[in-house]
Amino acid sequence: MKIQIAFVITDGKQTKTGQYTPLARASELLKKKGVQIVAIGVGELRTVVDYTELLDIASSNEYVFLARSFDELQNPANARVFRRRV
Repeated sequence: MKIQIAFVITDGKQTKTGQYTPLARASELLKKKGVQIVAIGVGELRTVVDYTELLDIASSNEYVFLARSFDELQNPANARVFRRRV
């Protein structure tokens, strides 16, 4: 069986103007199919990134990551952290 992983990189705050699907429901179908979802929030925690929304997306709290900027995501040390956890 192949392991399937989806990486979701987000600014950490769902836009809720107009019609939208709650994040937990939007990610539910992939989770039911066995896809492991990794949620990566980019921005400052609390002021930009909503950690609870990342938890709604991710398969587990171990699959939630935070980065202050997109440059930080390119840091090789962060790539090692992703590999170890996932």
